[in-house]
Order: sequence, then structure tokens, then C-alpha cells
Amino acid sequence: MTPTINKIADHRRGDTWDGMVLLIEDVKIVDEVEVRTPKDITGYTALARFKTSRESSMVFEFKTEDDTITIPNGIEGKLLFAARIMDVRANNYISDVELTSPEGRVETITDCEWRIFQDVS
Repeated sequence: MTPTINKIADHRRGDTWDGMVLLIEDVKIVDEVEVRTPKDITGYTALARFKTSRESSMVFEFKTEDDTITIPNGIEGKLLFAARIMDVRANNYISDVELTSPEGRVETITDCEWRIFQDVS
């Protein structure tokens, strides 16, 4: 699977972010037509670490281990990122989202970009 870049909507530093849903799909070509179906991620774990550059240290993360990412029904292929106050330094952040299968296979499914901008108050 070739990762795509998901642009997360800009967000104001210190305000509560409402979270998001990320749909993971399998893509097949059937009779020259692209067919997308939700990927069954039952039993998987997910991790998204946000940094200011690929070489920098992690600033914040979301992960299934602490329920900041949840998978309510693996058959639907949805990752739910929990709402939280984004009290991090205003900056442009990058991340990738990794899934780990129950067998331990790690797969990067998407890259993300997110701008947290400075609040006034």
C-alpha cells in the first residue's frame, strides 16, 4: 500500500480538537475498475507520532495503547482519534500512521500534515 498524505484541518493551539475518523481501505482493481472496501483491522494496534521534521523528536502522539486511538469495530476499518486539548507549540507537524497486525506485521498506511497555529488569548 502506498501511503497518501492526509492534511488535517488547521487548529488553534490550546483549543480542544474534536478528533477525527480515519478510514482504512483495501484497494483492488476488478475489470479495470478500482474497488475500495474497508480493511478488517480487528486485533490491530495503531500509532501516530507527530514531529516537526522526520529527524526531530516526537512532540505528541496518538495510540491504541492509551486509547487516544480506538478501533470500535475492526471490520469497519475505522481508526478513531480522540478529542483533546492541543496544548502544543504552534508549528507545522508531520506524522505517519502505522498499523501493527496481531501477527506483528507493521504497515505505514498514511502520512499526515497538521498545522497548529498560535492562539491570541
